[in-house]
Formats: sequence, C-alpha cells, structure tokens
Amino acid sequence: MKVDNELKQSIIDWIDVHKEQMIRDINTLVSIESVSTKSEGEHPFGEGPARVLDAALEMGKDYGFRTQNHQYYAGSILMGNGQRELGILTHLDVVPAGPDWEYEPFHCTLKDGKLIGRGVADDKGPAVAALYAMRCLYELAVPMVHSVRLIMGCSEETGSADMAYYVKHCKIPDFSFVPDAEFPVCNGEKGILSADLVGPQLSDKIGELSGGEVSNAVAAHAKITLKSQSIDQVLQKLGDNKGDLVVSEGPYGVTVSAKGIPSHAAFPEGSVNAIYKLCKAMVDCDLLEGEDRDALAFVVKVLETTDGAGLAIKSRDDISGETTCIGGLLSAIALLLIAPPLAKVSLLFSSSEYFLIAIFGLTLIASLAGKSVVKGLMAGALGLMAGLIGLSPDAYARFTFGLPVLLGGISLVPA
Repeated sequence: MKVDNELKQSIIDWIDVHKEQMIRDINTLVSIESVSTKSEGEHPFGEGPARVLDAALEMGKDYGFRTQNHQYYAGSILMGNGQRELGILTHLDVVPAGPDWEYEPFHCTLKDGKLIGRGVADDKGPAVAALYAMRCLYELAVPMVHSVRLIMGCSEETGSADMAYYVKHCKIPDFSFVPDAEFPVCNGEKGILSADLVGPQLSDKIGELSGGEVSNAVAAHAKITLKSQSIDQVLQKLGDNKGDLVVSEGPYGVTVSAKGIPSHAAFPEGSVNAIYKLCKAMVDCDLLEGEDRDALAFVVKVLETTDGAGLAIKSRDDISGETTCIGGLLSAIALLLIAPPLAKVSLLFSSSEYFLIAIFGLTLIASLAGKSVVKGLMAGALGLMAGLIGLSPDAYARFTFGLPVLLGGISLVPA
C-alpha cells in the first residue's frame, strides 16, 4: 500500500500536539477504580465500571462522536456512516490493585518515558489511544470508506459478560480487532478455566488462611494465623526458612505473611506465588500437623510448577505453548475467629430476644415483598413451615416423617 507522506507527517504532527492531552485523558480513566463487582441497581458490574464508562463516553461526545451506552454492560463511540463497520474492542474494568505499589495505582505516573498506573496497559490506555486515532482521522478530515466503532466493555477481567450481552443485543461489526495483547497482532489466546478445589475443614488451630486477589493472577500476598503456638515457637520452627516472611502476634494468634511477585496467569514466568511460598514454609518447618499439614502439602504439590503437572494436566502445543496453572486464590472460610464471642452472646438470649428476632424476620418479609404481598406471604409461609420441622421445645417430633435426620430441623447455614 502506498503511503501518503504528507498525510503521514500531518498525523505525526497531530500526535505531537495532542500528546499531553491524551495522557490527561488516560489519567482521567485510570483515576477511577473500576473493578468489576456485583450488580448495583442499573449497573450490572457495580459503580466503578459504570463511572469509568460514563467518563469515556463523555470524552467521545466532547470530541464530536456519537455514543451509545449499552445498559452499562459496554459502551460505543462511533465515527462515520459507512455500510460496513470496523470494531475496536477494549475494556475499562481492571483487576484489584493489590498491595505494595511503589506509585499510586489509580493515578498516572510518568517515569522514564512510561506511564505507571492500574489499567494503563490493560486496557484503558489502549482504549484512549484508539479514541485518539479516531479523533486524529476525524480532525484531519481523512476520507473514510467504512465506519468505526470503539466498543468499551466493563467486565473483561471477570468473565466477559459485557461482550456476551453485546453480541446478544447489538449488531456485530464486520471486522474487529482487540488492542489488548502483544504488538503487533495476536490472532488467538489461551482459554481459561477457573476451578474451585475444595478440601476438608481445617482444625481450630488455624484462625485464618488466605491469599491472592483474583483467580487469573499469581498471588502477591498470603497469610495464615496460627492459634496454638506462641510467636517464639513459630520463629524457632521457621529458623533459616523465615526469609522475608513477616511474623506478628495479634489477639487471635500468630500471623505469618508472605509476599510474592505477581503476574498474569498466562505468563507466570519470573513470578513468585505468595500462596506457594507460605504453604511450603508451613509444611517444611512442621508448623502444622495432621489434616492441616496434608491440605497445605497438596497446595504445595499443585503450585510447585506452573505447568499443571501437580494436577496431572500438563500439556503443550507449538502455538500456545505450555498449560499454565497458577493457583491465584486461597481461603479457609471459618467461624473460628468469631465463634467464641458469638457463643457467649447467644447464651444470653431469652424468650424476649427470640421474639424480637421473629418480629425482625417478619419486618424483612414485608420490606422485601414490595408491591407483591402474595409473594411476601408465600415466602413467610415457606419459612415458617421449614422452621416447624424437627423437635419442638417439649421434645415432640414435628413433620419428620420418621426420618431421624430431620429431628434437628433444616439448617439455614450450610455445614
């Protein structure tokens, strides 16, 4: 293709003039913490993604383009009126910033010719760059044969429900590309499988066990609280293996914290998984025993390599390379920290408190029922019926149908 040198120089000059403004616009979007979360009213992915989408669409309007808000699942900025359409797919949501940032994550910092901030590269910076490419062609009055649609999603980091909604409700562009990969062109990506590996409940010797921020990133931090050992015992067992682990004492026990080097799940080379680091220290230094030790030893086996060998899923092909398995999240959900004070409070309950709880439940039914009284009454009736199953206060079996398992009633809290 023959390049118009005069047009090329005009584009270079335009970029030089608008460079600082483009950086300010990137900063406007980066400064909004747009982590995709649960639905809030009309915002399917929470307030953050909705705010950043509003800001991006406002930019598009300011630069003379038509805009569309697709029910806050995504938004479009349009240029031209051609019959065929070029799509540029970007996203404005980000993963949580996590700890240990040297610079403010939700602010653009220019250092050594590079911008630093959450979303600068993935994918707010590319979204603004695409917008400025459209603006450049528009302001230089470059003739366009086809129209251009900049699509900005709001949940790429949490499953791409934004694009599923767009495909279902909007016309798909004739041709699209995604500025969210290595330059110049990537025509495919690894698939991703997020699986929950659930083990037995840990003993009451562990007060807390957690690590990671999201499932598609190598964990940057992890911690465990040991309730049955003193800080001196923990330090003595760790010995030379303590390294940069942080050991502290609190009201619920001794907490051991680990820091890692995070990276994207698709490219874990050079990363350090804080979950693996912590669990290996616990296992190697005999800080746990029995099933607790077995559970963390399994985690160590799975995360010892990042190719999936620990789960017997290691594979590779010439195009995609090796399977990557990173174990991005770890948690032990327990009532161990709050059970003792909760038990003390519950023992103080009398018939008056139980009566107030019942009134509170009926109030909730009335408030949640809204305009549908029938639905509220049905929900209340089902709740009362479930509550009648089991032994009565005078030890009379109610609605158990001869099944011993129902004598204890229907638990509303899963074991």
